[in-house]
Amino acid sequence: MNIPMNVKKPLHTSELEGMNRSRGGGSLQSVCAGLAGRTASRQSQARPPQPAPRPSPAPRPSPAPVQKRPAVVHPPASGTILKKGQKISLTQLSRGLREAEVGMGWELGPGGQDYDLDVEAFLLGETGRVLGDDWFVFYNQPVSPDGAVRLLEPPGGGPRDDRTLGVDLGRLDPRVQKITFIVTIDGALERGRHFGNVANAYIRVVDRSARRELVRFPLSEYYSNVCSMVVGELYRYQNEWRFSPVGNGTGEDLAGLCVRYGVSV
Repeated sequence: MNIPMNVKKPLHTSELEGMNRSRGGGSLQSVCAGLAGRTASRQSQARPPQPAPRPSPAPRPSPAPVQKRPAVVHPPASGTILKKGQKISLTQLSRGLREAEVGMGWELGPGGQDYDLDVEAFLLGETGRVLGDDWFVFYNQPVSPDGAVRLLEPPGGGPRDDRTLGVDLGRLDPRVQKITFIVTIDGALERGRHFGNVANAYIRVVDRSARRELVRFPLSEYYSNVCSMVVGELYRYQNEWRFSPVGNGTGEDLAGLCVRYGVSV
């Protein structure tokens, strides 16, 4: 397009188009369109290519809420309350005691709602080790070889312990000098579970025939480095049976406890 530069008054569009045609130029519209195209082309060449927009990250799924288990209603304390290390004669508390129930209970804190706790009983001889590999009672071996110690099914309703073991003292093999009761947390070492998320645990001994609680030991020490707890012991002393509240935590799981008490694993 040829645009005159020595004009002295404003030109109308028609006059500008006529002057341009007389000089061999195109129409004003085509010229403007060409200029616009060249300008857009130069701008597109000068502007660096823009990176493609990144897709928005997918939102992380919310963790599934832990379902809080219904709390077990524990029986109220009615026997002698023991402190750690305080030994007591069960034979003197209940003359002619033959059958006992050893109940254990606990509560789970906010960080332990998915915990699964188990109880074990190791039947030990004079050496402090089991009489044989099958002389300990747990969920996968619920009865001792002599039939004297067994895991009991929880009663149908009302207050109860979380786990209960029946002990027939009259049926117990005379070589057994001590029964050690332990609470463990399933998968404690693999999943980092510990007794720091357990509260209000206890062990109690009940005269089964009289349905009377003899002793109870409330545990008061809970640690994050403990994944099993030796809660108490029944042991022979001369001609009577005694109970010792222990309450000692360990960093061992069930396999480690088996090694400690002489069970081949």
